[in-house]
Amino acid sequence: MKNLNQSLLLVLALSLGMVLCAQETIVAEWDFSVRQDATVDGKIADGFVRGTTVIEDGWLQMPAGTGVTEPQGFQVSKSIHPELAPQGGFRVDVVAKLDEGVEEKNQQTFLDTKYYLDLGPQSREPAFHGFLFGLIKGSNGKIARLRIYLGFQSDSIMAESDFFTPKAGQEQTFSMSYDGRSQVTFRVDGQDVGSVTVAPGGSIEPSIQRAVVGDHVGSNHFPWRGAIRKVTLTAFPPTPEPEPLPEGESVLAEWDFGVRTDGTVDGKIADGFMRGKSVVED
Repeated sequence: MKNLNQSLLLVLALSLGMVLCAQETIVAEWDFSVRQDATVDGKIADGFVRGTTVIEDGWLQMPAGTGVTEPQGFQVSKSIHPELAPQGGFRVDVVAKLDEGVEEKNQQTFLDTKYYLDLGPQSREPAFHGFLFGLIKGSNGKIARLRIYLGFQSDSIMAESDFFTPKAGQEQTFSMSYDGRSQVTFRVDGQDVGSVTVAPGGSIEPSIQRAVVGDHVGSNHFPWRGAIRKVTLTAFPPTPEPEPLPEGESVLAEWDFGVRTDGTVDGKIADGFMRGKSVVED
């Protein structure tokens, strides 16, 4: 009986794992090491490089140097694909390397489906659509933050990670995850580099732009200063709203290390930190 129960538990755990995995869907993936003109499913297959960008040795290589004034990167299609701004939760994973010797302060782009980067509810209407994921170098050029712009129905916001030090010339994985409700989490090589609660929250609006990997869609170009091997856009169901508390009860504080690492659920106590060799992982 004991072995039977253990077997049933194992089957249940595997089934649950399959269900959870099935909830994630790869919306698009550009892997320049194996294909140059299409996403992983072949549904978006008319992409092309812009400017002096090239695909060499499995890398999308943007031009070195400052003062880039012409479009760069890889335009993923001649058409607009609204689904490249997923409804609900989504994650962007980018395998890239930063050029060595790039020390000036600058903004750089991994994936742009937004174009208009106005901030606030008074923004132009096109800013209420899509997202842009990238990186901004610090004032000394050696440290950086990951940055995301999100377009909601009536607002356009920007959120940033904590500072970290990129490994110039080395392949790294840069990730941003939005839970579809209010929480943005940033990671570098799987390590958490900050979580931010954003408002108004909910799903972002579908893209109305022709998306670009490695540069801003339009004017004021800020391409990635290096090379990109792969960009994966994954969608998943939004984090459900919490169950209402019984009448008379209230949450004073909650530390949920699955979604945030530096604050309580209401953000009122947001300066926590690890001690000794403690870490927040997975």
